Amino acid sequence: MNPYEENLKNLIEDHITEPTELSGVEDRFDKRFRKERRNSRIKISSAVTSLLVLFMFITANTDMAWAESLRKIPVLKELFTSMMFSSNYEDQIEELGLVSDNGEHQLFLQYALSDDKKISLYLQFPEYIKLEGYDRLVVTVLNVYDINTNEDYTSAFLPENSAYPDYFEHNYLSLFGLLPPGPEMHFPDEMGFILSASIEHREFSSTHGMKLISTEDLGEFSFETSLQKMSRTKNNEINKTLTLSGNRLHLNSIERSPLSTNLIITEDPDNTHRITGFEGMFVDAETGAVITDDLSSIMYDKDFRIHSIALGSQSMRSGAYAADLIITGVYLLDKQAEYITVDFEQKTMSPSIEGIKLSMVSSGKKSLLTFLIEKNDPYSSPFHFKYKTQEGEYKYLPHGSYSGGGSENTTVSYVFEEEIHGTITLRLHGQNNNHLIPLKEPIGTVIDVPEAFEPTP
Repeated sequence: MNPYEENLKNLIEDHITEPTELSGVEDRFDKRFRKERRNSRIKISSAVTSLLVLFMFITANTDMAWAESLRKIPVLKELFTSMMFSSNYEDQIEELGLVSDNGEHQLFLQYALSDDKKISLYLQFPEYIKLEGYDRLVVTVLNVYDINTNEDYTSAFLPENSAYPDYFEHNYLSLFGLLPPGPEMHFPDEMGFILSASIEHREFSSTHGMKLISTEDLGEFSFETSLQKMSRTKNNEINKTLTLSGNRLHLNSIERSPLSTNLIITEDPDNTHRITGFEGMFVDAETGAVITDDLSSIMYDKDFRIHSIALGSQSMRSGAYAADLIITGVYLLDKQAEYITVDFEQKTMSPSIEGIKLSMVSSGKKSLLTFLIEKNDPYSSPFHFKYKTQEGEYKYLPHGSYSGGGSENTTVSYVFEEEIHGTITLRLHGQNNNHLIPLKEPIGTVIDVPEAFEPTP
């Protein structure tokens, strides 16, 4: 399994919710990828993969006559009501009106909002599909591919997408795909999608929590489409270097489309610390308007090295102009203290790290690990989502339990559903408040922002 897909699946289990407003969807999606635990990275394999189809679908996409008889005319007002599109995006919305029928159920691919780095697809289920109580509608992305080359883009999409009774107005559900900024990867115009859908019927009680009662399988669906309004990104070279608390940061380029703007950066490999985040703002140099005062939407590469910062594209003027990048603080992680080893038999942690105290270790049918973290963000684990066993195997770190140990401290506990012997190795991600170094003086530089390209004619 692609490691990026594993990362996404792990993230979804904890954090995926169906948004109610599209105006905030893109930012929240980036946050879940880039900020929440900072662990999800996207990369697409260049290998051509075979498309395996288990069933022959009768779809409107491939039979024009049948397409016209089955086509459900999308009602844009319904989508606006359900998703509350930002006016910035209205001209970019593409009406597709495709239908897939698997013999028992239909699924409609009504709209798309896309550039060659980011895709949002808006599915609509038939009116008879109802969600009640604690039901959960799940759409699984089985395969995404380039129609012309068969190149696989599946791992660029969230593998599971959910809807719940309170967030299923007009029966819409959205899918998201994201590629890393930079000139290396782009979504194609003509793409195919194979999806499956099911409804989980669940009940909740205070004693047993959420319990799955049954699963209603809605089957598989397939679509092939050409995204005529897919916007193109434009890249401007920057080639500047900033020194932040003794560590060098290279500003390589800025990439922009009508839907997104990203500053592409790299760390100097000779830095003593990993740069894991920033405080500061991005300001229009001519008008003085603050484009964004949140520089926390960061993407990393597969080795968790910093790669890019998402900037506030909705607040930008459409033409080319100059903007000031102002950094007021930097998150730093000492490379010598990036990994810690916990010995369950000796009940010790090494090396000793300022701000992190091992407060409890126990091993049995279930094993327990508890830390006291200074200045920790509430409900945020200080570690990456996988740990390494003494035998060299990588396993998922259990979800943490959090309690306040004081106004500046947090107690974080992990319960392992197994008896652990020997040692495990944890990796700090360096995104907690105890890694923030405020700069004595803000550091800034001027960046030439390219104009936003219009959609492809």
